[in-house]
Amino acid sequence: METTLKQVLHIEYGIPGADIKKLYGYANVNYEVRTKEGRYVLKQYHEKEDLIAILLAENKVLNLLSNQLPGSFQEPVKTKDGAEFFSLKSDSTTLIFRLLRFLVGELLADVEHTPELFESLGRFLAEMNNVLLDHRDPTIEARQYEWDILQIDMTRDLASFIRNSQDRKIVEYYHQQYHQIVRPLLPGMRKSIIHSDANDLNIVVNDNQVSGLIDFGDVVYSLLLNELAIAITYSVMWKEDPLQWALPIIKGYCDVLPLSI
Repeated sequence: METTLKQVLHIEYGIPGADIKKLYGYANVNYEVRTKEGRYVLKQYHEKEDLIAILLAENKVLNLLSNQLPGSFQEPVKTKDGAEFFSLKSDSTTLIFRLLRFLVGELLADVEHTPELFESLGRFLAEMNNVLLDHRDPTIEARQYEWDILQIDMTRDLASFIRNSQDRKIVEYYHQQYHQIVRPLLPGMRKSIIHSDANDLNIVVNDNQVSGLIDFGDVVYSLLLNELAIAITYSVMWKEDPLQWALPIIKGYCDVLPLSI
């Protein structure tokens, strides 16, 4: 496949002699592309229903963010013909490819955590959310996705697969709490298009400051508050005092985009 990818990159993007390295990915295959001119990420998908619509919507989000906050997001790269993607027949399936610019830096998972760093994470997310507040996309808004916290009903029945009864009761308890406490508040809460997966493997850091965010594959139209909640959950996981570590993230966020119903 590497030889074929090199040929396609040359033909479709005018990128000759690229060095290609496979990267981690769970929903699709990712490759790092290195050239003398720069670095890219080539993403590979299996063609399926609604895939193109979702990827086009994701590219619109990335283009908007790249325009408003340059250098912080993976700007999509079009083919020589101006296309957002290219396809390649492989055995009995069709593979879809898109090219994004590479964000240089370390991942939050690989650096020392400090209150200053976490405060910058809050600011970064709020700045991104500010840009997206007025952005509308029917494809994203119509998306029914089990990773969207707002779609909690899509996962409720899965609790039955938890073998440990104590663990299962904890999950069922919080489902109940959600329906009793959170659900009545939903009509008055702010919604927006959000990244929805600001975990420590998606957050890019330079000089003890969050400088970028990658992987918009989980982008959804959901509660704005969920953006912050997801980031806090991943950031404070395994910390001895999680609430203390959450505070600088919340402060950084509220300095830019104050929380409100």
